[in-house]
Amino acid sequence: MKVDERIKKLSERTEIPEEEIRKTFKNLLEIYKDEKIALKKTVAKYIRFIPRGKMKWTQVWIIGIRPAMDLFELYRISVRRRWEMASEEERQKMIEKGIVDESGTVLDYRKTIFNNPNINYGAPLTASHWVRDIWCFASRDDFKTMSLSRLRYEGEIAKEVPEIDLFKSYKVLASRREPKNEQEKMYPFAMYRLGKSSEFIPISIKPAIKDYLGYLSSATYDSLEVGEITWIEATVIEGGIRETDRFFLIDTFMDSEEERLQIFIPKTNQIYFKETESILVFGKVFSNTNDRYAIDCYGYIPLENNEVLL
Repeated sequence: MKVDERIKKLSERTEIPEEEIRKTFKNLLEIYKDEKIALKKTVAKYIRFIPRGKMKWTQVWIIGIRPAMDLFELYRISVRRRWEMASEEERQKMIEKGIVDESGTVLDYRKTIFNNPNINYGAPLTASHWVRDIWCFASRDDFKTMSLSRLRYEGEIAKEVPEIDLFKSYKVLASRREPKNEQEKMYPFAMYRLGKSSEFIPISIKPAIKDYLGYLSSATYDSLEVGEITWIEATVIEGGIRETDRFFLIDTFMDSEEERLQIFIPKTNQIYFKETESILVFGKVFSNTNDRYAIDCYGYIPLENNEVLL
């Protein structure tokens, strides 16, 4: 097959512009002075963008980028807290169930790993499992239809911060993940899995997010419950944007001055709103040290930033 035909076919299969692939080929040809070698290396560069299996091109509009987290470390922290607060009887039950040993050390509960026996089963849990979630509105028909979605990297790649910006459109190879249990079936969002080939590629098409806002309803203050994941519309108070090492701390209120909320936005995100402006936040409700509701922000939409909404 001729070079032009290979490049055209590669462009069709990857959805990478033909001009970009051709430019790469020419640059490699200048280096290696051999068409066959240059073409092979061009294919090697772009072959990862060919959809395979359940990995499909997905259009996304980003609303939140979460920090990487180690799920096993979160588990260890949870078990240690439970151990510290447990009675002697409760501690004994934790030991008998193989959750901890007599000293309270968290044990590896996994009998198998990828269907193979876990040689570390029953020993101290030292493993790590990194994940990073990216929150967005996702589509596979150029935003004619879309849904609130969680994109998840797993493994070492999750430690790398993706080069993406909030409120921008990209296409990315992602695999739709179906709910595995009753709890996941109740999630108000779709789930997608990302892989090593899941590079975010900017696209010009934008969702009609201003029209879509009518489908997103905010919870009321009185209906909030610790642990629930929901949308909340709130107004930022004057002087209400502060920073810590890890978060932007946003002081807000809902319908009345008594309905105060503190919003924790991870610093993996940017701030696209000002004091006194309203924002629509998606996240998990918890109680802060002042016994007021607070929100761990997964993503947000600045309701008074026309550059974002238009």
